[in-house]
Amino acid sequence: GLRALADASADWIWETDAFLRVSYLSASFTTVTGLARDVWLGQPVELLLQCETLPAGQWLQQLGDGSSGVGHLRCSYRDSIGQTRHSRIVACPIVRDGQIAGYRGTVLDITDQVDAQAQLAHRSTHDAVTGLGDEHALTRFLDQTLADRLRPVPLTLLLLDLAGFEQLGETLGQPAR
Repeated sequence: GLRALADASADWIWETDAFLRVSYLSASFTTVTGLARDVWLGQPVELLLQCETLPAGQWLQQLGDGSSGVGHLRCSYRDSIGQTRHSRIVACPIVRDGQIAGYRGTVLDITDQVDAQAQLAHRSTHDAVTGLGDEHALTRFLDQTLADRLRPVPLTLLLLDLAGFEQLGETLGQPAR
């Protein structure tokens, strides 16, 4: 029933025991991450998921202390080929006889979203043709460099006026720039 549904999900589902050791991973864990489930069973959840704001175990314990009992956190993990994958986890405590017996949750891969946001941020401060920082990036760099009076560094600024640069692109296309 529920385990079959969990195994068919694109997200992977996990559970821990009361000591925050991984006690269950859905079959989709292996499909999504390329990692073997058996290797991770019994391991501390913090070895599997590295979270941005605070350790996963501490976050889970805070969930157990809270009134809502459900939380979201952004984490990352390394897949089977060593690439960092970004994910959003949703978790809640498992309560038995009024005591927290562990935690369960889902992990949604958001790596593509994170990469797309990073590309947008890069494009907003860099020239699309050259890949170099735009005038705002240059201004920020100069402000920071000149403001650091404790470690003065030699600075040379070279300005080039490329006459006809725009016409070159318009005539021969972007690859010619």
